[in-house]
Amino acid sequence: MAKRTLFCVALAGLAVSAVGLAQQKENVDEVRLGRVKISRVEQQVVRPATAAPVIPWHINYQGYLTDDAGNPLNDTLSMAFSIYTASAGGTELWNEAQNIGMEDGLFNVVLGSLTPIPPDVFQTGESRWLELVVEAQILLPRTEITSVGYAYRAFKADTADYALDAPPDSDWILTGSVLYPIGQYGLAMRGNVLLGDSTSTYSQVNFGVECTTGGPYSTVRGGHYNRGHSESVACGGSHNVASSGWANVAGGYSNAGGGTMPGGRFNQSSTVTSVVYGEFNRAVVLCCFIAGRGILVWRVYSLAFGRGFTPSTRDAVIFSNSFANIRVGIGNTAPTHALDVGTNGAFCDGLTWVDGSSREHKEQIAELSLDEALEALSELKPITFNYNSDKGERCVGFIAEDVPELVATKNKKGLSPMDVVATLTRVVQYRQKEIESLKKEIDALK
Repeated sequence: MAKRTLFCVALAGLAVSAVGLAQQKENVDEVRLGRVKISRVEQQVVRPATAAPVIPWHINYQGYLTDDAGNPLNDTLSMAFSIYTASAGGTELWNEAQNIGMEDGLFNVVLGSLTPIPPDVFQTGESRWLELVVEAQILLPRTEITSVGYAYRAFKADTADYALDAPPDSDWILTGSVLYPIGQYGLAMRGNVLLGDSTSTYSQVNFGVECTTGGPYSTVRGGHYNRGHSESVACGGSHNVASSGWANVAGGYSNAGGGTMPGGRFNQSSTVTSVVYGEFNRAVVLCCFIAGRGILVWRVYSLAFGRGFTPSTRDAVIFSNSFANIRVGIGNTAPTHALDVGTNGAFCDGLTWVDGSSREHKEQIAELSLDEALEALSELKPITFNYNSDKGERCVGFIAEDVPELVATKNKKGLSPMDVVATLTRVVQYRQKEIESLKKEIDALK
């Protein structure tokens, strides 16, 4: 095979646009030095209408190849390309081999089209050299990879997802793992509005779609058509309004007010200290809690749960439903009465309190002995008294700490009416038998 001489005439930088698809116009000027023909190729690049969506890690490489007589080659040859850290020796950082066609000595190859060139091949301040092997013949010396003119713009990048080495951003301070802005800024996604004067806008943070913040320290965290006012938060949902300072609307639809609304829809809260959840509820006073549907609270310090009612007293806890019976369970997950307590059958039906007394809740059942009943009854000391909380009403009863053990509770702080009634019943039954026996004796004497 005839001796061939190769000279590298153009080496483009990393492809940062779809230059590989560009059209090229070439004008070749030639200078001969001995057997080596050196050509200068001027490239006029026309960008395509649409830039490539993905940035390829490629390098355009162009050369001119002649035989030993200086005749340009028309052939397809095996070429291997390598990038090294030094002009001689050094470390190989990348390589690939391609079969390259040429016409009138000119060839063009996209390096990295088979084996992408990693971005870390090129380091700031470090030179790289390209070595070319044609048909197993190493062409020396290696060619230093240099920048094209517009590659210098990368020194001051217009945009960047990542900068390996860049001066610090004067707008931010990084302390440990925390990023602090230098100034007081507002942040808004496209289509959102930050409202307020020059002294308040900086403190607003606005995300979402077509949302609006209206004062200092307000935040809209997302959602659609949400609005936040001074020192308030609207976290999501749609068409919600946090209408006053310290308000918090966490989501839902068309909720509005100055209190806290975790979600739901069409709820209103007029004061910051109220919590409203559900739908079509409204709190117009301080310190109330609403959960349900269609509840209006206009009395302070109220807790209202249920459906379709309006509390008429303050300082109240109300469970009500205008369309069905409310059942409350305390220690009971399946209440069947207005109030069921525990699992022993105790309940209140709205009129009287009923102690649970079903056989199914009892064990070790035994008849109360007469002696125990008589002894307990003899030790009971009925008294009259006033409760500390209501000194205007005189009551009759017992002192829990003084009753006999038979009818006392564990902590001796209260009494069970059923215990006393059972004891009295046993004694009355005995006395009734005595009365009947005496009556028979009297009748016999007559």
